Amino acid sequence: MNKAHLLKVLTEIRKFKTQTGIEIVDTHIHSYDVMGIVHYSDIGGNKTHKDYLEPNLLEYFGYGRTAIVGTKIYCKFLPENVEKMIHLSYENVSSQEIENAMRESLIDKGVLLSLDPWTPSDIVGDTFANNGKFYILASIDIHREKKEAIEKKITEYIKNYQIKGLKLHPNLQCFKPQPKDNPPEISEKLKIIYRVASEKGLYILFHGGLSDFTENVNRKYGPPYPRSKTNGILENFCNENGRSELFENYTMPIVIAHMGHYGKLFHNYALLKLLVNTYSNVYFDTAGVSPNFMAKAFSFIPSTRIVFGSDAMYNKTAYDLAFLYESVLKTSNGEKTTDMLINILHDNFYNKLII
Repeated sequence: MNKAHLLKVLTEIRKFKTQTGIEIVDTHIHSYDVMGIVHYSDIGGNKTHKDYLEPNLLEYFGYGRTAIVGTKIYCKFLPENVEKMIHLSYENVSSQEIENAMRESLIDKGVLLSLDPWTPSDIVGDTFANNGKFYILASIDIHREKKEAIEKKITEYIKNYQIKGLKLHPNLQCFKPQPKDNPPEISEKLKIIYRVASEKGLYILFHGGLSDFTENVNRKYGPPYPRSKTNGILENFCNENGRSELFENYTMPIVIAHMGHYGKLFHNYALLKLLVNTYSNVYFDTAGVSPNFMAKAFSFIPSTRIVFGSDAMYNKTAYDLAFLYESVLKTSNGEKTTDMLINILHDNFYNKLII
C-alpha cells in the first residue's frame, strides 16, 4: 500500500468514526525497543518530526510473502541495517511522539507493552501510566525473576500503574506457552503468572509466530539472554488435537498477537478455527498481519474474538489500521461491516479484556 492509497482509506475511517462516535484502541504498542538494541536509558527524547504515513517496505508490500522473505534475508545477511532501522524508530521515542503517531493514524487510546528485561515494567509505568491516552501491560522476566516474588510484583504493578494485563514473548523471553513444555523452574513460574492473572482479572498478550532478530543486544542488559525463533508458533499453544494446559486450566482472557502467525509464510487456518471453536477465552490481535490473511481468517473467526494492534513504533500504525479496514470490507461472514469494526476497534477491548 502506498501513501496515496492510505490517505483515501483514512478518509473513510474518519467518516466511520464520525458516524459511530467510537474511540479506536490500539492494543499493541511497543513504547521502547524490545529487541535489545536501543537501551531505554539511552533514549534522547528529541522532538524530531517524522512522517507517520510514509510506508516502510513491510507496509508497502502489505506484510505479504515478499515482505516476510525480505525481512528474513535482512536479519540474516544485513543485521546492521536492521539495527539502524530500530535506532531510527526508538532512539528519540517519547510520550509525545507516540501520541503524534496515534493522532495521525486516527487512534484515540493505546496499550503500551512492557517486556522485561528490555522494556522494564517499572520504566514503562513510571513514564506513561499517568497519561490518560495510555493503558499499561506489565511483564515478568521469566528467567531472572524469583518465583517467590512474582505475585507481589504483579500486585504492585496493579497498584502503582493500574495495569490491565501482562505481555509475554515466548521467543524473546525463551519459554513455551504451556508450562509442561518447559524445565521445572520455568514451568512453576508460568503457573504462578497464569494463576495470578486469572485471580486479579488481568489478560495476557502473547507474541504469536516466529521471530527473526539480530543477536547484537546492547551490553547494558548484561549477560546474553536466551532467545528462540520458534517458541511462539501457534502449534506450541496446544497439542495436535487442540488440547491446551494453558487454555483449559486458567480463566483469564488470552490474546495471541499477530493472529499467531508472525513471520510465517504458510498459515494454519485449521488450527485457528479449532482454537476459536474450542476456547471462549482466546482472542487474536491484528498487528503486522497481511490483509489477505486477515480476510481469510475473518471468514471463520467472529469479530468478537479479534482486537486491533499495530506493533508501533516498529510498524506505522496507520497501515495496520488500513489493512484491517480493507480486510473487513472484503469479508463476507454474515456480520455487518459496521458491527465488525466496532467490535475489533473498540468493544472487545473494553467488554472482553479489561472488564
